[in-house]
Amino acid sequence: PPLRWVLLEGGAPIPSDALQTGTEVDNEELYSVRAWYKGGVHPGKAGEHLQDGRASISYGGLEHPVSTFEILIGDSSYARWIDVTSTVSESLSQNRRPIYPIEAGREATGEPLFVAQAQYDMGWHPGKAALHDDHCCVGYGGGEVWIRSFRIL
Repeated sequence: PPLRWVLLEGGAPIPSDALQTGTEVDNEELYSVRAWYKGGVHPGKAGEHLQDGRASISYGGLEHPVSTFEILIGDSSYARWIDVTSTVSESLSQNRRPIYPIEAGREATGEPLFVAQAQYDMGWHPGKAALHDDHCCVGYGGGEVWIRSFRIL
């Protein structure tokens, strides 16, 4: 497949074909990841410069470091960002052609979670968005930030 998830454990380097889905204010690269947490699989971010395992997810108002995770890799020409102006489901239904966002995980309830990206603190940060939410969640500075202007992959 053109895009896929690959397991990384114990400080393994980020693969050279990881799909860059964000940048810090200083242009450090960020990548989309997903990790198992509290009965679900939650999207988050990774970067060689990040501490505590190089990856984190946001959940319950906090940013949680993870050392075992899957990272999104593949050919970026198969991916496109879609602006979300209301909820994910409404934004998808407004397009003329069918759009299939990348399902990156699920809440413990089974609700799908998608790869999201939002601008925050002068960077573009990967995170997660649920189908019926009007915001995405991004782990930042130890917390979970809700951002209403965002995109999904």
